[in-house]
Amino acid sequence: MRDPGNRARRNEGAALLIVHMHRRCHRLLSTPGIVCATWALCIPRASRPGMLDFARRHHRIAGIDALPTCWLADLLGFLRRHPEPAPKIEEVTIREGVLWAEVVAPTGWRGSGAALLVPEELNLSIYPSLRRAPRRAHVARLRLERPDLREELADLPRVEP
Repeated sequence: MRDPGNRARRNEGAALLIVHMHRRCHRLLSTPGIVCATWALCIPRASRPGMLDFARRHHRIAGIDALPTCWLADLLGFLRRHPEPAPKIEEVTIREGVLWAEVVAPTGWRGSGAALLVPEELNLSIYPSLRRAPRRAHVARLRLERPDLREELADLPRVEP
């Protein structure tokens, strides 16, 4: 059962995930602003209503309706490739460009740091993400359509294809 008073813990968890991923040498290759702007540019092949219907029938994850369509598609793909963590994911939320998965686990498991492994793998598999460079075509469109992001786009690290 969801704890309505755990918002601060979720915010803390997303910040801890960023630190955890940095320690594991996963570089930041984007910014939260660019990640959020890129959501509108990513259009999955499957329809959103079809994906939501599938998600509701096969997974009991709170917050799935609020995900952008591209992250919904990537989350379902992740759960198809890695079915083991699916029953442990209680809720998903978006925090500063991070897809935070609240994982239900025994107390000792959470204390060992393993509770960050599911959100880490999830954030490495979704696009757009802080840990994945935006595609060149998306950067070009954002430069044209979002002048407010030009400075952030100019500061992105150069990544070879």
